[in-house]
Amino acid sequence: MVERSSVHLRPDRWYKLGRTVRYGRLEDERPFNSVRRLVQYEDHMLRLMRDAGVPTAAPHGIVEITPEREYVLVTELIEGATHLTDGTVTDDVVDQALAIVRTMWDAGLAHRDIKPSNLLLADGRLRLIDVAFAEVRPSPWRQAVDLANMMLTLSLCVPPAQVYERATRVFTPDEIAEAFAATRAVTIPAQLRAMLRERDDDVVEDLRQLAPPRQPVAIQRWTLRRVGLTFAVLLGTVVAFALVLANLDLVGLL
Repeated sequence: MVERSSVHLRPDRWYKLGRTVRYGRLEDERPFNSVRRLVQYEDHMLRLMRDAGVPTAAPHGIVEITPEREYVLVTELIEGATHLTDGTVTDDVVDQALAIVRTMWDAGLAHRDIKPSNLLLADGRLRLIDVAFAEVRPSPWRQAVDLANMMLTLSLCVPPAQVYERATRVFTPDEIAEAFAATRAVTIPAQLRAMLRERDDDVVEDLRQLAPPRQPVAIQRWTLRRVGLTFAVLLGTVVAFALVLANLDLVGLL
């Protein structure tokens, strides 16, 4: 089960606003306007993933706790599941993980948050969960990032060279090269990024070196919306700072 409430909306809004200002629009960064829409979207994406053949937690409907404020998305209980990085990762599991990405590519879907905590392993079968950020008909760039993040996650469990070799059975070397040309710190989920930093080796660079050379793919996108948001944030910061100074002066602390 997944519980969604109004508490989840504010972090989502600030997170996406910050990403838009700092990096530009990284596709579908608009926040959800209500908890109802958030849970409806996640339920819909679970069903799309399931129908496309992506192994995930089967959805069983939505329970309303408090109208417009709190809902529970009821899903299949995956008994005995562990996070991918806590389980035994064989070549078969690696192949399952890569097949998940290929299936999403073929179905015109992107998960957008592939990381260890969203990959559950139970009885040798891998499931991809937490599809709240998933996207329909993403750009090739967005799909390439999913591939890179899956390969990086697998490389936490088995050697990068092994991951690359298995990946070439499902994707072309050019597709893999494009994935790592698109990879930046911002495209890697925070949990995965932190786990990669704990390692002594540079997994991203190791995989990048195994693939054919590619020029980095730029992700900065300047739009009128981004310019406006950036100006509004800067103006708001200046106004807030001025108010703080005025209040401090009023009470004699300046």
